[in-house]
Amino acid sequence: MLKGVKPCSEETNFQTVVACSRKKRSRSFSAIPKHGLPIFAMVACTITIISSTSLPTASAVVISDDERRAGFVKHNYSWPIPFMVPDTPGWDRLMRRRIRQVEASDGQSKQDKYDMWVVALESALVVPNFTEYGWAVTKAPEHLTREMQSTLRHQFESQYPEGHDPAIVGDYPTTLVDMPELIDRALHQILPYAEAWSGVPLKIQRGYGMRIYPNTSRLLMHLDKITTHVISCIFHIDHSVDNIPWPLVIEDFDGITQKVVLQPGDMLFYESAKCLHGRPIPLEGNWYTSLFLHYSPIVWPFEEQDWMVQYAIPDHWEADAPEMHVDGSTFPKLQNVDSALVELGCPNLWCAATEKTSLWEGETKKGVFMSSHESKRFFKTGDWDGNEEL
Repeated sequence: MLKGVKPCSEETNFQTVVACSRKKRSRSFSAIPKHGLPIFAMVACTITIISSTSLPTASAVVISDDERRAGFVKHNYSWPIPFMVPDTPGWDRLMRRRIRQVEASDGQSKQDKYDMWVVALESALVVPNFTEYGWAVTKAPEHLTREMQSTLRHQFESQYPEGHDPAIVGDYPTTLVDMPELIDRALHQILPYAEAWSGVPLKIQRGYGMRIYPNTSRLLMHLDKITTHVISCIFHIDHSVDNIPWPLVIEDFDGITQKVVLQPGDMLFYESAKCLHGRPIPLEGNWYTSLFLHYSPIVWPFEEQDWMVQYAIPDHWEADAPEMHVDGSTFPKLQNVDSALVELGCPNLWCAATEKTSLWEGETKKGVFMSSHESKRFFKTGDWDGNEEL
């Protein structure tokens, strides 16, 4: 390291983080130290963005102003927004703050600002919620956890660079371990869990991984792809023995920013196209790996028409509103990074990630969906292991 030059993990300026991360992308994964490899102490199920294709695709198809205005009227949108979805006090407060941040953003391209409007309104209003809080954790089938760990152990040396994902930054590239047959089996075996949690019939969309995050990795706050990544699961497979707990940060429907720490064999379910989430705190440890499973409702209008979110954008979307206040409180400036979001001037590029928030790091139980809000049993006995109908 050159004198006076910070590593990516210590930067708070998002341009510097992204720039230095991209310079590191060509570094071989073999340069990442692997001490502690034989001990597979932890497995976790984490829902995260799965590659750049998981990011919202606002910049892919931008409808005309005339079409947007006609859609605004046709879908009965109004401004100011009369209520958020869901209509809870905490979610209303958080989403109005987010929209105010978007309105007050300046110094960005027209496309960046438009993309931020899409992300904010997708989360606040357009996408319906399926659960009361937006996330929950449970224990994965034990036989599946064992098989995942065994596969990781035997294929660890054959991992290969994933390629650039704009939402992932750090000093080293993320890598992948291929296991297509096991991923397909996991998608089918975890489908009943996802349906039990969400309360709606689902169809399988995509499984991805295993992704291996190296030391200093962080995942910027984002929404997943509205077309297919609606109900998702992060299946944490393992991590190195030197890891400091690395939480997933997620905004829930009570307006609380949650930090969720997963243990071996845990699965985190979340509404990934609605609840902003990420891992903005840099990973401190050799490596951390998860599998990602994505589902969508069988009836889902956005699968072929993701541009419908743009109907909710108001006519004043281009105007800047410099005063950063809501209810007398100030808040940080928001910046777009390829449809991921960062808060400028905040530690870890997201203020709530380091402020006193709700932390969940409990022990999961088989057959129970758990969160900082509640625990709900989703089948009568505790011995179901994914081999029979719920």
